[in-house]
Amino acid sequence: TLHDEPPAYLPVFAQAARDTANIVWLTEAERALGRRLWNVAHGDVVGMAVDAPPAEPERRDAPYLLYCGRIDEAKGCRELIDAFMRYKRQQRAPLDLVLTGSDHIGVPARDDVHYLGYVDDARKAALMAGALAFVMPSPYESFSIVTLEAMAQGTPVIANGDCDVLAEHIERSGAGWTYRGRDAFVERIGNAVALSQRADLARLGTDYVAANYSVAATSRRLRAAIDRAR
Repeated sequence: TLHDEPPAYLPVFAQAARDTANIVWLTEAERALGRRLWNVAHGDVVGMAVDAPPAEPERRDAPYLLYCGRIDEAKGCRELIDAFMRYKRQQRAPLDLVLTGSDHIGVPARDDVHYLGYVDDARKAALMAGALAFVMPSPYESFSIVTLEAMAQGTPVIANGDCDVLAEHIERSGAGWTYRGRDAFVERIGNAVALSQRADLARLGTDYVAANYSVAATSRRLRAAIDRAR
């Protein structure tokens, strides 16, 4: 689960990677980072299984953007809230922001911002299925299970393009948008609101997860990696 953060630069990790006969990577972008930081690129891109059966969409009073996970500065959540409020000031459209997980920044008390705390997997899936778009503003991801869970529910994704892994998922799937910078973030929210062909992006997302991250597909890659290591 390598991503570009200070511990990854410690020499002990580079040495461990060089001394290892085989490495299992989660994404091609993660392996590229290993090449850049450690001069190591051997091993296999295996990923992991994402098991997210279709859920009945949750119905809410207004269309909404959804974020699930740790709500803190490093995950880009303050930038998310700021972009959402800027969009609402500019458009005054009926749109809510729903957040689940642990709050480390103090989610603002607003009528259009709803912090739900921890929710179980069934509620999370329903929220994803009903969302206008799922937003992942983190610049530090090595795989992002929750992003792929949202795609599996047929939900378009707005992702931070400064994170190579998220950019890879969006580029390969075509199931959403990336942004770089605050203005582009607000623009992508507008793209999600204006989307008329949601079914097209939904199909792209579900097909991408099924083809690449099903239990069967991941199992095949993992078995092949073990065979090569042996």
